[in-house]
Amino acid sequence: MASSPPPHDIPVALPPWTLHASEIYTIPFYTTSSRTDLLPSFAQDNGESKALTEHFKGGLGMVQVLRYTSSPVGAYDEMLVVPGFFGVPEAAPVRVGKDGEDRENGKERMNARITRIFVSTKESVWNGRKNWNIPKHLATFKFTPVPGSQGGMKIEVLPTQGSASPGSQEPFFQATYTPIAYVPALPMSTAWAKYLGMDLTLVQPPLKQVQDAGEGEGEGIGIGTEKWCQIMPFEKGQCEVGWWDMDRGERKMNVRSGDGDEDGIGDAAEEEEDGYSKERFWWPGWGRWRFGAKMVDAAVLFEEGKKW
Repeated sequence: MASSPPPHDIPVALPPWTLHASEIYTIPFYTTSSRTDLLPSFAQDNGESKALTEHFKGGLGMVQVLRYTSSPVGAYDEMLVVPGFFGVPEAAPVRVGKDGEDRENGKERMNARITRIFVSTKESVWNGRKNWNIPKHLATFKFTPVPGSQGGMKIEVLPTQGSASPGSQEPFFQATYTPIAYVPALPMSTAWAKYLGMDLTLVQPPLKQVQDAGEGEGEGIGIGTEKWCQIMPFEKGQCEVGWWDMDRGERKMNVRSGDGDEDGIGDAAEEEEDGYSKERFWWPGWGRWRFGAKMVDAAVLFEEGKKW
């Protein structure tokens, strides 16, 4: 569990973490409260606790792909999914108002949550799970500049080479970003979200210990935890806007479902009998083109979380 030592080749990197990202790609989306059934089962790994996706309320969500050039555990790539907001336990620490006092109201407490996340190094997997209950798993990342496009990038995320999953050489996420011409990049900070009435606090449930967080390459890195964790990440950098082409052609999504049985067979509508998503544009209800953003030369901060 949380007190388990790391594998011998993984250093312990306690928070806070200050990271630098050369690029942060973002695909925002919104789920109305009446369509929370659209949360696909592949939004969570089937080996993780179902608490990750319980009490989904919808709201603003995002997919991010980050290219960290430096961190306390070295350089690594990352893809994360925040489907939106989730109901959280009443025992969660209350949020702090502008006056510095704890802010309470009569509404149900809801916060954002990372339900699915992939990184390219074992060091990031173990420490991210231990420090903040972030359900990291290993994956392989491929970045291909788009010919003839200034700043265009095709992004593919694949299972690690040690995976025995069928069709493991197929990317389970694929999208191409193209910046909008003649629109300049501007300074941006997530700290400004509070002035728009947005609370970006993450509240993460305890994690199960999983055996396959490394897909055959990271034995012992899928550490479990015992307490809930609340954390407010921070990002700032130069931000531009662009378009995402989500078309994956005839490729299937090779990701085990969160609602399926042990062999990854899910029962959500977007899945076929073999456990693959058949969504051509990756997420149920999405079209081919989506508006998005790219932040460059970004500073990222993960402080020590509040646990209970």
